[in-house]
Amino acid sequence: MEVVQVKPEEKKEKPSILKNVEKGKVIRFANVSFEEALKEDLFYFVLSSKDKRVKLVNLSNAEQIERDDVWEVYVHASKMSIIK
Repeated sequence: MEVVQVKPEEKKEKPSILKNVEKGKVIRFANVSFEEALKEDLFYFVLSSKDKRVKLVNLSNAEQIERDDVWEVYVHASKMSIIK
């Protein structure tokens, strides 16, 4: 994943509701700062959504979790490369 840091005054983002995020996007929860998410490996890939629950996978350890679809999250640009 390509990580790009942006100064807060350059780009003001508002959080999205998890149920509105498309599968395949990379997110972090709004209650976690960007710096903390980098330090603690708290970025997630959205796998699927069903019955007001969203299935996520942690990008660093591949642990799968499920969360209610009402959480506020930030969507991050990501780049994925598959190595053959």
